Amino acid sequence: MITAACWAPICGLNDEDVVLSPLPLFHSYGLNLSVLSVLASGQRAHPGRFSPDKVLELFAVRKYSVFPGVPTMFHYLLQRSQEAGVNRLGGTRLCISAARSCRLH
Repeated sequence: MITAACWAPICGLNDEDVVLSPLPLFHSYGLNLSVLSVLASGQRAHPGRFSPDKVLELFAVRKYSVFPGVPTMFHYLLQRSQEAGVNRLGGTRLCISAARSCRLH
């Protein structure tokens, strides 16, 4: 399976990872990473709609190790976490963006 040969080794995905994925499943990025790679690597996933407040809440109460997103999501999440005084996203070891590069200003 292409996702097992691509996302899993590139990101070091393994069966202990828990993915918090706000990606839409009608798009190839969301489908390939959040569904097919999770199945191929034996991970667990928590899908849902993106809301910076909801994501911060989930990171505070549950252990997620991987967070895929797009630059706009990361921008809003960073902005909201700074406003809320949040320094760390729980036990997250990897945030992935498959869109244009992310820059912090």
